[in-house]
Amino acid sequence: MSSVGPVPDVRSGDDDSRNLVVVRAVHETNVLGTWSLPVGDHAIGREERATIYLPLPQVSRHHATLTVASAGRIALVDHQSSSGTRPAGEVIEAAEDLELPTTIQIADVNLEVVRSHESDATLPAPLTPTPR
Repeated sequence: MSSVGPVPDVRSGDDDSRNLVVVRAVHETNVLGTWSLPVGDHAIGREERATIYLPLPQVSRHHATLTVASAGRIALVDHQSSSGTRPAGEVIEAAEDLELPTTIQIADVNLEVVRSHESDATLPAPLTPTPR
């Protein structure tokens, strides 16, 4: 498994009243980023233009799309990625509505997804490696 260094947190906008969902990507013990997402379609993948950019070779360039609806509901579509997309441990093949909070597995990255008003209380602290 390859490891990637930490990537700075990314926020899409400053007004959290418009950003309904918070996503945090964790690979091994590294937080790859945190995104606050407004209503709309958000690409997930290795493509640098993806909203949720995951710079790992196991992640497809156009891996999946996360859609945020105005009521804070989300749907997930896998784009026939080779390593799959697993919300709550289940492999999906078509669009699937998700209940929040949830964890989505993209290759060996966990995306922790919560409503923005629940993010501070719901997202666990990132893992810290044990010193050797």
